[in-house]
Amino acid sequence: MNALFLALAAVFSETTVEKTLEAELAETRTPGAALVIVRGDEVLLSKGYGVANVETGERVTPDHLFRLGSTTKLFTAMALATLAEEGKIDLLRPAGSIVEGLPGFLSPLTAHQLLSHTAGIKDQPADFGLHDDSALAAFPRGWDDDYRLAAPGVAFSYSNPGFALAGLLVEETTGKSYADAMKELLLAPLGMERATFRPTEAMTRPISQGHEVPPEGPVTVVRPFSDDSRQWPNGFLMASASEMGRFALAFLNGGRLEGKKVLSPAAIARVSTPHAEIPYDLPDMKRPRYGYGLFLHTGDGVELAEHVGTMPGFTSILKMAPGERFAVVLLANQEGVMFEKTLAAAFSSLRREQAAAPPEPAPVPMTDSEMEAAVGVYRNRWPISIVRQDGALVLEQFGARFPVARRGADLFSAQPPGGRPAIPFRIFPGTGGKGELLQMFLWLFKKDEVAP
Repeated sequence: MNALFLALAAVFSETTVEKTLEAELAETRTPGAALVIVRGDEVLLSKGYGVANVETGERVTPDHLFRLGSTTKLFTAMALATLAEEGKIDLLRPAGSIVEGLPGFLSPLTAHQLLSHTAGIKDQPADFGLHDDSALAAFPRGWDDDYRLAAPGVAFSYSNPGFALAGLLVEETTGKSYADAMKELLLAPLGMERATFRPTEAMTRPISQGHEVPPEGPVTVVRPFSDDSRQWPNGFLMASASEMGRFALAFLNGGRLEGKKVLSPAAIARVSTPHAEIPYDLPDMKRPRYGYGLFLHTGDGVELAEHVGTMPGFTSILKMAPGERFAVVLLANQEGVMFEKTLAAAFSSLRREQAAAPPEPAPVPMTDSEMEAAVGVYRNRWPISIVRQDGALVLEQFGARFPVARRGADLFSAQPPGGRPAIPFRIFPGTGGKGELLQMFLWLFKKDEVAP
C-alpha cells in the first residue's frame, strides 16, 4: 500500500468517518452496522460497529450478512447485462418472446424498460410472502390489469414488481432458478461465498437480525425474518459488507478483482449509462438519472452512482464515485436510517466547487379550467389527491395538505409547512387535456377514472 493510501486509511479509520458513524448510531438507536470504504484497488476501512442482535449481544463484523433490500436491483441488472454481453439475451426483445404465459400487457415490455423503471408497472411493497424458488415464475404470470400503470416508455416510475419480472427473465434465459443463476453469474466469480437469497443458507452463517426501533421503549428483533421469493430479484439478497466491498472494487476497476476479470466491463458500462430521466431534483439528489439498477447524479461536484435499500429491520447503502474509484458500503440493522453525516464525512475529500443551483421558477398563474384538469385522486403505492380550495390547488397525502404552485407547462410544486423545501411533481395530461398521471418522488400515480 503506497503512502497516499496509508494516509487516507489513517484518516478513515481513526478520525472523522468512524466517529461520525458511531454518533449517528447512537442518535438513531441503531444497534449495529458494518462499514467498508474502498479507493482504487485498496480497502481503506472494513469494520463492524455495535451488535448484530440486541438479545445476544453478538458484535457486528464486516462478515455478518445483512438483508440488502433494493440494492439487490443492481445485481439483477448486472446479471441481465452480463447475459446480454454473452449474446444470450437481447435487452430490447419483448418479454413475451422469452417467458411464456405472461398477461398480454406484459408481453411487449423489454428488459431495458424493466431495468430502467420505464415499463409502466405499478409499485408495491415486498416484505413478506412465499419462500419456495418456484414462486417467482408464477408471480408475473398472475398479474391483472391493476398492475398496468402507464404505457411503457412514458416516464420513470420505480417498480419492485418490474424487477421481479426482470429476475424471471434471468431464470428463463439461463434455465436455472434465479438464486442459482445469480450465484453462477455474479456471486461466485466475485468471491461472495456467503451471499445468498435463501434464508436457510443464510442462517448457517453469521447473520445480523433486523431490529424495530420505536421512538420510545426497547429495541426489539423483527420477527418473522422478512422473505418473499416472488420478489427476490428486487430486494432480498443477503450479503456482508466485506463482500459488497469486493463487488465495489470490481465495479470501479473495469471488472477486475485481485488480478482476475470477474465482471464484464461492458456490462458495467450498460448499467452505468443513464437510461431514464427524473425531471426534478430529489431530496438527496440533484438532476438524477437512472441507469440499470443505479441512480446517477452529481453531489458536491462529483459524479455519483448509488442505490439504497430498506427492508423490515435493515438499511443498505452502496455509494460510488466511479471517476474517483471510490466507494462506501454501509449496512445497518435498522430500517430507513440514511447516515447522511457519515456519508458526507466519507466523501468530504472528493468535494469540488460546483455551480449554484438555478433559482426555482416563479409561480405560473392557472385558469379555472387548468386547475380543474389537475383535480383528482392519483394512485400507486398510496393515493395522492389534488383538490381545489379557496380558488387554488392543494395536494393531500398521508392526511397532510400542501398548497400547490404551478412552475411550468406540466411542472408543479407542493409546499410543506415550516420552511421545508418544496416537493416538485409533474402532471401528464391525457384525453381532453385532463390530468392522467402524476409523477412525484420516484413514482407515477394514475388518476382514478380519467374522463374522456
